[in-house]
Amino acid sequence: MSLNQLLFGPIRYIKQSLYRKIVASFFIIIALTVAVLIWNFHTQTADNMKKQAVFNLERLAEQAESTLSSHMSSVKRFAWDYFGDSNFQRFVKQMGTDPEIYSYYLSKLNQFVTEQEMIEKITVSQLSGNRLIAGYQRETSHSIAEEERLKEIALAHDGKGVWVVSDTEGNNTFASNGEKQPTLVFVQALKEVKMTERPLIGVMLIQFKGEAIQQWLRGIEGTVQGNFHLLDKSDNKIIVPSSFEHDMSSSQLPVVFLASTDIEKINTTMGYGHFFSNEQQDNQLIVFRHLKNTEWTLVGKVSMKVLLTPVYDVARQAIWLGIIVCLVAVLVASLLYSKISTPLKRLTRSMKLIETGNYDVVVPVESEDEIGYICIGFNAMSQEINRLIVKVYEADLLKKDAEIKALQSQINPHFLYNTLGTIDSLATLHDDERISRISQALAQMCRYNLNGERIATLGDELQQIDKYLTIQKIRFGNRLTYDIDVDDILNNVLVPKLLVQPIVENSILHGIDRVVLGGQVNIRMYKDKQDVIVEVYNNGPIIPKEKCEEIQNVLNDVVKLPSKLEKTENLSIGLLNVHLRLKLIYGSAYGVSFVSSEQQGTIFTIKFHEKLTEEALHDETVNR
Repeated sequence: MSLNQLLFGPIRYIKQSLYRKIVASFFIIIALTVAVLIWNFHTQTADNMKKQAVFNLERLAEQAESTLSSHMSSVKRFAWDYFGDSNFQRFVKQMGTDPEIYSYYLSKLNQFVTEQEMIEKITVSQLSGNRLIAGYQRETSHSIAEEERLKEIALAHDGKGVWVVSDTEGNNTFASNGEKQPTLVFVQALKEVKMTERPLIGVMLIQFKGEAIQQWLRGIEGTVQGNFHLLDKSDNKIIVPSSFEHDMSSSQLPVVFLASTDIEKINTTMGYGHFFSNEQQDNQLIVFRHLKNTEWTLVGKVSMKVLLTPVYDVARQAIWLGIIVCLVAVLVASLLYSKISTPLKRLTRSMKLIETGNYDVVVPVESEDEIGYICIGFNAMSQEINRLIVKVYEADLLKKDAEIKALQSQINPHFLYNTLGTIDSLATLHDDERISRISQALAQMCRYNLNGERIATLGDELQQIDKYLTIQKIRFGNRLTYDIDVDDILNNVLVPKLLVQPIVENSILHGIDRVVLGGQVNIRMYKDKQDVIVEVYNNGPIIPKEKCEEIQNVLNDVVKLPSKLEKTENLSIGLLNVHLRLKLIYGSAYGVSFVSSEQQGTIFTIKFHEKLTEEALHDETVNR
């Protein structure tokens, strides 16, 4: 299978069926809508949730840092107060010699442990020998060894208090008896303050509860689904693990829980901050905050998968909803297709019946929508086709009948020509030239009128007019004189046949026929730019004013002129006919106009364009 078939095959398959087009359209529209909504929701909601998560985590980290720093500051102040107390220095130096003083300081230290919920115990010991323990007491080989390690750290700092990470064995929620758990211990060497020297006399160890540290981290993790650690910046190791790693001792904790690039970002940023990391094949939000006056950093990790779980759940629900909507859309498309296809199938069957010649078919109209309108139009079309076929058939019968009659009447012109020829011969035998001229002119006019042509030159028209006026001259004698003045360049201009003669006949009939003597008819033809002007003058009686208005109204009412031709009794049919033909052939700017006055006589003016086309003649025939 070619690539073209793979790409365009499904498209061609869908195009072959209206049902497939509707289903595909519904599916594409709904799928695109759901996809856009899911994408828009996922993008905006994910961004908002990221911003909210960053804000919440930074706020929680700030609160956690403030809480821990407050406890650490209290411990440091407490230790420093006893470090500078000369009575406490004497007690440490002489520890075990005075039970009353021992009980006094034990009570004071126990009171502080009780007041500070995060402190597990306070140990005050001499460099060798006696010691005082306030708070939880449990001695094991590990605790003794760990205490010695812490004393060495305190002595190494020579009276400067420092916080140290230590393992504790406790009976708490997170560690059963004997299990080691990371915690924080404040260690400080005690000195005897003298004028000249300050010898070391003992060590004070203030140990936080491992359970309290875990509760502190758990308070942060309980709000968000992530892990928080206390990280040592000096070696990038975990000091205190998250509650999810509570069963690990410091030796079991992972050395590095962040990528090197992530740790570098944390160490090079002052104060606090956040960033997104995908170094460990899992996109994570990292939030950190450096603890003041320590080398420790509170670091939190939240997986973006966990953070955006509500977004993913909503997206999955939207996808399932989109699938359900698509199925419903297919069902709706099927119902809609059945409503459309049923009348279309009827139309198809009816069209096939019309192709076979059955034009009496009628499609039932069952709706008022576009389909119903199509059915109504189809029924009207079939009825019109049937009517036109009957009309064409009848017209064809009439045409054949007319052809037969035309063949039968062909003898009539020949008979007329032969008769006129006989008259001419008899006139010659009897030396009557007038009869001969009339018969010759009439025969030539009959041939011109009956030759079947629709177009003639202006020169041919003038010859026809000259023959007509010759006959009229013989008829009227001295009562009629005429003159024809034409530019030679107009002889070859094409015009509709018998365009000027009706106007000349009108001048003879209504003008010269009423003159006893001195009748004059002048015909003048000239060119005005692209137009041809024909003026026909006669000196007969002028047309009365009322008659002029009547004629002018008829000429102006061009739209109703065809119907007026049949109803006009007192007006010249020839005049109106010429005017109508000019309007139809050349346009509304052309036609016949006239003036009639005592000073000018009566002048009829014919105006038409110098160019005539067959299309114009065809339009004139159709319109008539």
